[in-house]
Order: sequence, then C-alpha cells, then structure tokens
Amino acid sequence: MTGDHNGTYTAFHEDGSPDSSSPQQTRVFDRHGSLVLERTSEGSGWFTQEAWLTDHFAVVEDLHEGQRLVRLFVYDLRTGEAVELPGGLQPTQPEVDAGSGQVSFTTGTAETRMCQQLVDLESGVAKAPTCASTGEVLADTVVGASAYSFSRVRSPNVEQRCKNLTVVQGERQSDIPLHEKCLGWSAAVIEGAVAWDEADPLSESLWLGEGYVRPGDEQPIALGPVVTDTIVGCGDRFFWEGLGHHDSSGIESWSAEHGVQTVWGPQRDVVPVDLECSDGRWLHLRLDEITGKDEMLRIIVLDTRTIS
Repeated sequence: MTGDHNGTYTAFHEDGSPDSSSPQQTRVFDRHGSLVLERTSEGSGWFTQEAWLTDHFAVVEDLHEGQRLVRLFVYDLRTGEAVELPGGLQPTQPEVDAGSGQVSFTTGTAETRMCQQLVDLESGVAKAPTCASTGEVLADTVVGASAYSFSRVRSPNVEQRCKNLTVVQGERQSDIPLHEKCLGWSAAVIEGAVAWDEADPLSESLWLGEGYVRPGDEQPIALGPVVTDTIVGCGDRFFWEGLGHHDSSGIESWSAEHGVQTVWGPQRDVVPVDLECSDGRWLHLRLDEITGKDEMLRIIVLDTRTIS
C-alpha cells in the first residue's frame, strides 16, 4: 500500500507489479474521511505505478510492462470526473511528477526526439515543451511551484554515460553547474534554490552520492553524503536521506535560514524511504523495518511549516 496526502485529500493505492493478475484499487478520501474517488486499474497486464495529489486533482500513472506503455489518468476531485490531458498528450516513458497543480512528463523517444511537457491542470493548458537533442534521453522530472527540473542523459551505456541536470523557470532554461562533469543524478527545486546529487555510475557504492545546493546565482554549497535520488524540495527546504552512524540513515534538511539540520535521526533497524512532497508543503515518507520482524507499513506525513 502506498499513500499521498496534500492537506485536503488523502490517497491510497495498492502496490502493483507486472506479475500481478488482479487489478489495483486507488481510493481518495477528503479531510472528513469521505470517499471521493475509487478507481480500478484495467488489469490484463496493466498495473498502477504511482498516484499523486495536487490541489483538487488526482493523477494516476498506469504501466503495461509487456507492451512498454504508460497512461496518465487525471481526476477532478471536486466532481470525481476524469479530465482529459490537452491534445491527447500521453507520456512515452514512466517519468512523471505532479505538484502545484501541474503535471510534467516526457513524450517521444531518443530516436525521434524526446520533449518535456508541463500541463496546468486547472486551465488544461500545456506550456511550450522543452525538447532534447536527438539521441538524448530525458528523465527524473520534478515539478516545483515556479520551476521544474529534469535530467539529460547522453550515451546511457554505463561506460560512456553522461548525465546533466536542467532547470526550467518560465522561459528560462539553465543547466545546473555540476561539481563533476556528467555525474549528475537527480535534482529538486524550491523557490529561489536548486539542490542535486552527483554519483559515479561505475562506483561500487552507487547508492551514495554527494549533495549540493545553490541558492539563486550564488556558489553551490556542499551538503555532504546523500543517498542518491532522495532529495526533494518541500516548503522552503530541501530534504534527503542522509547517512548516519553505522551506515544507518535518517532525514536531513537544508534551508537558507538554518543550513543543514537533522529532521529525523537514524534509528536501529528502520530505514526511511520514498520521500515525496505534496503541493510544496506536505513531506511524506515510508518507514521500512529491515530485519523482517515487523512488516507493519508505517507512513509519516510532516507539515513542513511546523519544522523550526
């Protein structure tokens, strides 16, 4: 079971997989506990990969592993009705993010040219896409309130891989100044700042990278060791899974006011995973008990406005 919460609605969807023969249920409840949406994946090879809540919308991503297909479904939670994406747009890769009333995804292929799409859900308007050069792969899209980011990968073969990170704000597009050329991994954005991690794909400890933050046009600030692909922007802070004592991990944060802080200290036999942010405020994560003794699923939601 996986969940999402944005202050107004709470969603739960059953974890699916290509091997699952039964459809998955996605349910959304309002703050009073009333069921406002219930949907079932198609089955027959289709399974629900992810569900997001943003403003008054639910965005659901279904995958068909065998046919390598992706479908996005958008629902207006005020009416429970499905909403069509403009121009029949649909992603071609399972690289999707939703937030701040928007959804971003990739279309096209590396052979035909991939483009990053951004759709405003309330107006139903797609903004001008940002497109890659032929042969480049776009991935890792992250939506912020006033900007979004994604990665550009050339030569995905590990031996020659080159991965750079791009931020788009309005009509301005800029590459993140990586500390080590081509070693970008993932990025996140908040108002006035961008954070990212870098990791060598040939390293035996690929799960651990180095984190950086750049406020405005200032010089990047080193954040130290970061578990790769865990940095998220939420409120006026960045959060990530950081390495603690004895290789255990906790949740660290950075803000312009407080610098680096520990939000959730490392705990024995418990690992925080799946950090995500809903609508720039609600940070949620899942706690995994790694010994196998306790299989109870625990999902924590933090209001970032209450973190001092």
